[in-house]
Amino acid sequence: EDFAAWDLYQVGPSFTEELLDAVGVQRAAPSPGAETALREHYIGSGEDSLLSRYGDKLLISVLPAARWLSSWVSYRLSFVGSTQVLQGMLVVEPAHPKEDDEANQRRLKAESWREPGDVVQGPFRPVLLSTFLGNWRHRHTELVALDMLVELALGAVKDGSWSWTDGFWGHLSGEVELFVPHTPCLSCVGAFAQLRCWAPHLTLRVAYYDWRDWRSQLWQATGRGR
Repeated sequence: EDFAAWDLYQVGPSFTEELLDAVGVQRAAPSPGAETALREHYIGSGEDSLLSRYGDKLLISVLPAARWLSSWVSYRLSFVGSTQVLQGMLVVEPAHPKEDDEANQRRLKAESWREPGDVVQGPFRPVLLSTFLGNWRHRHTELVALDMLVELALGAVKDGSWSWTDGFWGHLSGEVELFVPHTPCLSCVGAFAQLRCWAPHLTLRVAYYDWRDWRSQLWQATGRGR
């Protein structure tokens, strides 16, 4: 509430890096594959690219709308006692206001750090709480991406690849890289910190640009800077 009262929604690239470091999250340079995949998502020739959907305002706006901020995620998740590894790469879009499905409502209305499963003493979902900072932040791509990782782990339990045990989330390990083309807001930094608390053996690396730098790259890549 204090952050909102001060209109303090993010603290800039450098201070954000300090906050991430304080909670055990590494800031890293985006891998070449991450930049290539996300650039294609933004300005590719297909009808599904963000440029096709939103037009040139995507390239000229000084500040991005939340719906313009997608992320690239690479993950490799493992669990103590299992040889089954979950791994993959994908682009994650922010949740759309007009598509407020169950996951969106869960992130919006959550009042507890955990959501019980179907069985007493059985699997439960860590809820990554978001903060109201001028507007609701539960649809941000970072929150959606982290929630997706939780869903993947629960899916491995459901299909029998992993076994649910006491302290399940503390036995989760592996590496996650997330690249987003704008400095994460304070609510998203808080979500990273929460995931680190739930899964302290999971290495989490976050790469990000200032939006103006990313916008400049897109502008050049589309030939508008010539």
